[in-house]
Amino acid sequence: MAALLCVAFGAANVGTARSLNAGGGPLVFFRDPIPPINTMQISLLLIALSLVSVERVELAGQKVAPVAVKAQETDEGLLAADASVLLRFASEVAREMPAKPHIKTRSRLQAELVDSALECGELVIAEAITPEITNWRRGLAFSSIAVHLAKNAPEEEALKALERAETYEVTITGEFDQGWRRDRVRARIAKAHALLGNPARAAQIQAGLEPSEAGQLAAVSVQFSDEAKWRETVELLKSVAANENLDHVQHALLGLAEIYGRFSGTTEERDEIEAAIREVWNAAPVGPRIETLEKMIEHDRERGDPAHATALVDEIDGLV
Repeated sequence: MAALLCVAFGAANVGTARSLNAGGGPLVFFRDPIPPINTMQISLLLIALSLVSVERVELAGQKVAPVAVKAQETDEGLLAADASVLLRFASEVAREMPAKPHIKTRSRLQAELVDSALECGELVIAEAITPEITNWRRGLAFSSIAVHLAKNAPEEEALKALERAETYEVTITGEFDQGWRRDRVRARIAKAHALLGNPARAAQIQAGLEPSEAGQLAAVSVQFSDEAKWRETVELLKSVAANENLDHVQHALLGLAEIYGRFSGTTEERDEIEAAIREVWNAAPVGPRIETLEKMIEHDRERGDPAHATALVDEIDGLV
């Protein structure tokens, strides 16, 4: 990764080497000033950023003068890289990208960096990058942080982050930013609500989203269902599919199949969930029906119900 970042931006301009290693760990240097950015360099940065969350990067013996990396070599011949150093490096590189004509690219890269930082557990870095994003993707980053905290932090902290994301979301009013862009932010906010145990609020937001965004929320609440709530989740998934939009129906079926696998402890429960699945897939073509049946068969076999699994196999044979 260091090599990719170097190739992208560590050109031969002679300058004072700057260290991004204030926090210790492996040393990463690059020369400044950063040269003008062209399309090829932007493409290379995209590749580099896609690797930021990877802990080990194979440098393949390449010698790249502008960057020096000091790390411990492993038995596999790889270099163990300090993710926080690489994230800070990539953040500084993205910051140097001129707003004109690269505002969209810069903002997208910064938002991806926020996601990578959260994946690496570097919340402080994610919080530092987010205010530097200058378009609608700042709202996306705020909502990503809210989702992260909903999964990993005390509820009070997560709620504060969620409130911040919602406050920013209402400011996304530009005509160009309406539609799928604002909906993507709203969908992530809804996910945070679901993770915090508020599926009703998530469903309320979901009802106003574009199908491609709304459908992705369908299975989120399934992850947090329990014996006391799975019927409520089934009804939520049925409501998602009620408009018969194919995206909604497919995502609802995915969620219902998961419910089938987790909560069909008795024959009565199995039949109840199966009935809900069959009700939803009336609006689906054959393909999603077969995929759902295959998941149900897998669950039946896992819990030792071969007779029902065989009946579902026969049903698939009748569909193809």
